Amino acid sequence: MKRRDALKTMAGLAATSVLGGVARAAQQAQDEDIPLPAAYRKIYPRFEKLPIQVSSLAPGLSLITGPGGNITGLAGHDGLLMVDAFLPSRSADLIRVVRNLGAGPITVITTHWHFDHSGGNAALAEAGAKIVAHENTRTRLSSEQYVVDLQMRFPPPPAAALPVVTLRDSATFYLNGEEIHVVHAPSAHTDGDLFIHYRKANVLQTGDVFFTWAYPNIDSSSGGWIGGMIAASDALLGIADARTRIIPGHGALATRDDLQAFRSMLAEARDRIEPLVHAGKTLEEAIAARPLANLNPRWGKGSFNRSHFTQFVYSGLAKHHNKESS
Repeated sequence: MKRRDALKTMAGLAATSVLGGVARAAQQAQDEDIPLPAAYRKIYPRFEKLPIQVSSLAPGLSLITGPGGNITGLAGHDGLLMVDAFLPSRSADLIRVVRNLGAGPITVITTHWHFDHSGGNAALAEAGAKIVAHENTRTRLSSEQYVVDLQMRFPPPPAAALPVVTLRDSATFYLNGEEIHVVHAPSAHTDGDLFIHYRKANVLQTGDVFFTWAYPNIDSSSGGWIGGMIAASDALLGIADARTRIIPGHGALATRDDLQAFRSMLAEARDRIEPLVHAGKTLEEAIAARPLANLNPRWGKGSFNRSHFTQFVYSGLAKHHNKESS
């Protein structure tokens, strides 16, 4: 996608400023008191109350952390490019931060459908932003999703949250003096994952295909599996160098060494659980075998406990094993 094409994706926005629309959308989100779905409170009850913090990564490029997945914002004379959008219940707060980053047209790239990354889309769209995502993410946001491994049902968001521009493989935005590569990671955390490389700033934003401090969620109901996660790590490692600052889906900035450690954990988890799947062990038997015992002290401290991650890995491997056997 060339610069002129990227700008076309933002057509229809106010020519000089969207601040008026941002203010109206912030007030609307506040008036409607957008709730956090009850199911998700079981996993991330702390998210709603987290403060939003902004730090500089490079001229015009900011990292925004708080109630949901990590966000980047690239501001300049071409407007504002954002990646991800927090929880729906904190849309008004996010929009106030966005208003302070810069004026002009807004484009929001959504790394995947999970609403701790896409929750602010509807409010931002009401403010005039254009939403960009993988085509599979639009499909999943268009209907109710049921995550079997967590036994949770997620209703579709408001229609305004749907991407108006989708991509299948990759695209490049040339905005605000930066070259932004957007790449699809097939069937990793979900089937619609995107990661973003700010090439000049040497910043890599991964969405939830990378965690530094805990086992990740691998959503097999949304097409994710451990093999795709490993492939995504390999793709990211092929881009990153020793000086690359890597933004995981959640948590602090990371390095290539952190990414390599994550990739090694994924491979070991696969190698320990895959033989159990091939041997016909049930999920309960696989969990009872404690295949991740040596990994748990380092990685088993997150929102998902150790048996959860065994289940995530098992579910994806079982689906692929069944496909290969049929």
